[in-house]
This record gives sequence, C-alpha cells and structure tokens, in this order.
Amino acid sequence: MGFFRLVLRSLFFSYISLYVAQTLVGGFFFGLESQKTLTFVVLTIALLNMFIIPLLKVLGLPHRGIMFLLLSIVLTSIVFYILPMFINGFRLLESTLAQLRIFGFVLPSRHLSVLEATLASGFFVALVFHFFEWLVEKR
Repeated sequence: MGFFRLVLRSLFFSYISLYVAQTLVGGFFFGLESQKTLTFVVLTIALLNMFIIPLLKVLGLPHRGIMFLLLSIVLTSIVFYILPMFINGFRLLESTLAQLRIFGFVLPSRHLSVLEATLASGFFVALVFHFFEWLVEKR
C-alpha cells in the first residue's frame, strides 16, 4: 500500500509542478495528442523525482538542502531537454516571461531562448515538486 501511495503522490505532484511551470513559463508544446503526451511527460518527471534521492545517496551527493535543489533543477532540465527525442509531439519552445510587480518593484518582461525556457521550467518543476514533498514529509 505504501509504494502505491508514493507513486500516486509523485504523479500528482509532478502534474501540479508541470502545470505551474507551463503557466508561468510556457516553454512546452504537447502536440496534437496533448493528453497522451502530457501523460508521458508527467510519468517521466514522476519517475525522475521518485528515484532522484536514492540515486544521489548512492553517488554520495547531497540529497537535502539547497545543493540538492540545484542538482534537481539541473537533472530536471536535462530530462526536459532529452524528452523531445523520445516523445513524439513534445517540443520545447522559446517563451516570454510576463512583467512582474513585487512590492512596487517592477521586473520587466523577458524573452527566453529554448535553453533559458528549459532551465526556468526545470526550476519551477523542481521547486514546486520538492515543496509539496516537503509539506507531506513525515517528521
């Protein structure tokens, strides 16, 4: 029962984090069969995030803290960059970040290349996924 719950939780968090990244960055195109493509992308991100901590433990790399988050961002971005080779219809796109106002300070809109959009999407997917993992973590 515990493994099934872990898989469902990972799939759900991956979907939410991918939705947030697509809403904020918009760097993905899922093709004509968008539901099928989205399912494969969510499954891939869920598998990555399920096995990233045991993999990093085996390799002796950080599996907690800010260094873990940076490694997770890099690995997620690499997976996004490789996915179009394996999933038909999935493409990475150039994107434009919208203007953002924070406490009266204005961050202007910015055009992102494919690589920058992939890194930004990887950042948001890793950040949101691991935030939700932190929320449900047993202490």
